[in-house]
Amino acid sequence: MLQGKYTLDLIFLLNGMQFQYFNQIKENLPYINPGTLSKRLKELEKFQIIERKVHTGTPVRVSYTITQLGKGIFQLLLPVVVFIRFADLFHVK
Repeated sequence: MLQGKYTLDLIFLLNGMQFQYFNQIKENLPYINPGTLSKRLKELEKFQIIERKVHTGTPVRVSYTITQLGKGIFQLLLPVVVFIRFADLFHVK
């Protein structure tokens, strides 16, 4: 599931926020088309990595927050991302 395109982008974005509405996520990750974004969010919700909340009103709004499981995944992946980003500093070839 973590291999899905943009999955890590979404986990990293939502980890730093209290919650995000769909359109905010779309603005923060403009390179993801809305269809793919919707699909990825549904997958993350299915695996309980994020939580989806529907806010009643006009218009109806949907927000997303990261769960404890999602925060744990973030904590596990952060060192890998830092290592990849700064691999040249570690003299890895």
